[in-house]
Amino acid sequence: MDLALYGRVLRRFWPLVVTGLVLAAALAALSLVRVTGNGVSYRKPEVWQSQAVLLLNSPGFPWGRIVVPGSASSTPPQYVNLSGLTDLYSQFANSDDVKRIMRGDGAPKSWTITAAPIVPTIQGATLPVISLSGRANSAGDAVSAVEYGKRALIEYVKSQEQLGKIPANQRITLQSMQRATVPVVVQPREKTLAIVVFLAVAIATIGLTFILENL
Repeated sequence: MDLALYGRVLRRFWPLVVTGLVLAAALAALSLVRVTGNGVSYRKPEVWQSQAVLLLNSPGFPWGRIVVPGSASSTPPQYVNLSGLTDLYSQFANSDDVKRIMRGDGAPKSWTITAAPIVPTIQGATLPVISLSGRANSAGDAVSAVEYGKRALIEYVKSQEQLGKIPANQRITLQSMQRATVPVVVQPREKTLAIVVFLAVAIATIGLTFILENL
């Protein structure tokens, strides 16, 4: 490889080389952003995520008792295992009904939420706790998505309990255990296309200089 020869050719056709590199940079930038009358914006936004934690609770805070209170009737009361409802309540959070409540409260369609039971550190154990994650195109919106989703889920559960005419002292409540966490980027902007465009135009420019040299 004769680097000295390559250097002489590139210096001889430096206006073409500079023009090609500027064009390559411009096209690479345009593959990332779009220019409109309203300014410059990215073609594909980042996706940010924040998360909150909710506890399935009931009146009297049963998690603070070592003895379940007795019943006035002869038949002992049957208590619902709240830990076994985390999958169901996660599906409530992921349901279309909760999404409709969010939209009705003003949440944009680009905001999404997902819920899942918290996995305990002890194998085989279960926790009455679910995590609620919100995703949006900015850090602030990700936090807002979590808050909107949390309010919508609580509102949905309350409305269903009211429709079912469940006594107030027998209703399951959703208690916030952890506020929305600091958002993190879970889907960065793709830069592969911009790199490919820049390299393609740069290589084509250098190739053209050697074609002109041979001519």
